[in-house]
This record gives sequence, structure tokens and C-alpha cells, in this order.
Amino acid sequence: MKMKMMTALAVSGILVLAGCGTAKEETNESEQIPNPYTEVESIEKAEEITGFTLDVPEWTGNRTVQVMDEKMIEVIDFNGEEEVRRFRKASGTDDISGNYNNYSDVKEEEINGNTVTLKGTDGAYELAVWNDGSYSYAVSTVEMSESEFVKIIEAVK
Repeated sequence: MKMKMMTALAVSGILVLAGCGTAKEETNESEQIPNPYTEVESIEKAEEITGFTLDVPEWTGNRTVQVMDEKMIEVIDFNGEEEVRRFRKASGTDDISGNYNNYSDVKEEEINGNTVTLKGTDGAYELAVWNDGSYSYAVSTVEMSESEFVKIIEAVK
């Protein structure tokens, strides 16, 4: 009788342990966050979708124009495969740059009647953010001198 009871307990224990195990499912699918941007054929189309305009300097290389959630326009200029400039404009006054790096050189300049924050390293700048009270702007570029960067910023409206 003891032997039957011990066998029953052992079998019960094995069943309990087998039920407690977790099986790890392997999957080849990687989880990705959906891209919030929709590429459009022109700045004019982006303006139509968002309801506001964006003026940026002309570009002779490749250019991609996108809108995000019908609230932001983004224009990216490429030299071959290399991103050279990125322009963003959105309703509101938040920082829309998406760039949260720390820079050794941070300064404010008055450009086109707005206080623009320039960010860079060792006298070369690559990020500018500002707002005009209604819209936020962000411009990022390859590193360049302040005077070159200001010329680009002056063309953004």
C-alpha cells in the first residue's frame, strides 16, 4: 500500500512540475514600431495634408518629403546615400528635432525675428531649434560653420 501511495505521489509531483514549466516560443518575426511618417511626392503635397507651408532652401540632390500624423512636415536632403540636411516644421512650440544629444557648444541667436538655439561641437554646428509662437522648427545638418548654418536657417519659413 505504501508503495502504491509513493508511486502515486511521485507521478503527481511529476505532473505538477510538468504543468509548471514554461515553453518558450521562438519566432522569426521581429517586433517593430510602425513608421509614423508617410512619404509624399512634394512639399506642396505635404502642405496640402498638414494645412501649413514650409519654405526650405533649394536642393539639387535627392530629396525626401514626409508628413507625420498630418501634423509635421519633414524634408530630408541627401548627397548620394548620405543625409546632408533635415528640416522639420510642426504646429506648437515643442522641440521637434528628435535629437537629444548633448553638445559642448549651445548658443542662442536672433534669426528672422526668432530666438534660435544652435547646437554643435568645437565651433561647428549641426542642430538648430526654434519656434515662432505658432510653429516649431528644427534643422539638422552635417557639421558646418555658424555663418554657413545661419544662411540655411534664414531660408526656412
